[in-house]
Amino acid sequence: MSEHDRRCHSEDGGETVVLRSLDEIEAIRPIWERMQAEDPHPMINADIDRYLSFLRVNEQDYGPLVLILKREGQPQAMVVGRLGKQSMPLRIGYKVVAKPALRCVTVIYGGVLAPVDDAVAARLVRALMGFLRRREADAVYFNHLRMDSPFYRQVATIPHLLCRSHFPAVHAHWQMSIPRSLEEFYLGLSKKHRGNIRRAIKKLEEEWRDRLEIVHYRQPREVERLCEDVERVSLKTYQQSLGAGFQNTPLTRSIANTDAQRGRLHVSVLYIQNQPCAFQWGTTFGRTYFLERIGYDPAWTKSSVGTVLFVKVLERLCADEGVDCMDFGFGGAEYKESYGSESWQEAATMYILAPRFYPLLVGALESANAGFVRALTWIVRRVELLAWVKRLWRRTLQKTPAQQGAMAQKPDRAVE
Repeated sequence: MSEHDRRCHSEDGGETVVLRSLDEIEAIRPIWERMQAEDPHPMINADIDRYLSFLRVNEQDYGPLVLILKREGQPQAMVVGRLGKQSMPLRIGYKVVAKPALRCVTVIYGGVLAPVDDAVAARLVRALMGFLRRREADAVYFNHLRMDSPFYRQVATIPHLLCRSHFPAVHAHWQMSIPRSLEEFYLGLSKKHRGNIRRAIKKLEEEWRDRLEIVHYRQPREVERLCEDVERVSLKTYQQSLGAGFQNTPLTRSIANTDAQRGRLHVSVLYIQNQPCAFQWGTTFGRTYFLERIGYDPAWTKSSVGTVLFVKVLERLCADEGVDCMDFGFGGAEYKESYGSESWQEAATMYILAPRFYPLLVGALESANAGFVRALTWIVRRVELLAWVKRLWRRTLQKTPAQQGAMAQKPDRAVE
């Protein structure tokens, strides 16, 4: 990339700088961290250490890419992304029917930093589209864009009709204000719900007594054990069957170690008779506790071990003066709506396509699939079957003890 491409000037005196190396990005750490700290809803996905960890582990597949918008030499806004292959799964419900891939500039979740108005957002979007014009990428891909933001409006309007998303799934993103006490949390629930939780806790504690233990992991020396125990639980969950469960990979351990070293790792595991039964993977960032992963062994469903663990962790957060909010992440779930106090809408998948045959074909297939799924979802909701269908599908995906034993005996194809 030429120096001209790295620094593009606009008629209004603005300048767009493109950073493409880890050293260049490390050099702007103070700017990055300041912009993120000033964001009213900073997302841990866009933390600079997580970004750098991902690229170092996946350097063969992805290249760094950061845009900084400057005015009069001062940083005004930033877009954090990476350049590499990105699959665009075509789904019906939880089933992936095809996974076409494009070379994409992927804007990471929460990666549009600093206050952005419509004019600034338009400049950022056009700067991203420059990578398509120069044939460096086939598409610009966004994961869960906040729909009340100027940036979303520009992504949805500036590209040509054929080169942008249609029928994106809309998900709620929920957060919960941390109550001052657990009793205050209970008062916000219905009498029935409150009673059910208290009975579940009492029953579990009385039945298992000193054989019940909740361990809260925070130290770097604990990362190896917690990853192993969390993986043991996650392998039995429906999320694992969807490919969205916990993965005990070098990247996961690297991020966990970094979080632990910075004092923001909050992973809790519930054990019964020394066996992990449920986990809750959280990370504090700023004054927010991000609930990043949860899971429980389906054999303990009737004991509500996931709910018990959630309440026990919440009780600790109530006593933590450094945490004001719990973020449930993107995607809907009944517990998020039940406990959440604030939400906004996000477009799950957005993209801008290069005006070339293959990218447009993939985009047409994705839009057709999204339109079909939206219509099917509307029909199912009309007959009040959606929640029932989701529960049935998840139960089907959860592994029975017999299935788990069969998997344990099956050889790993990677080492055959």
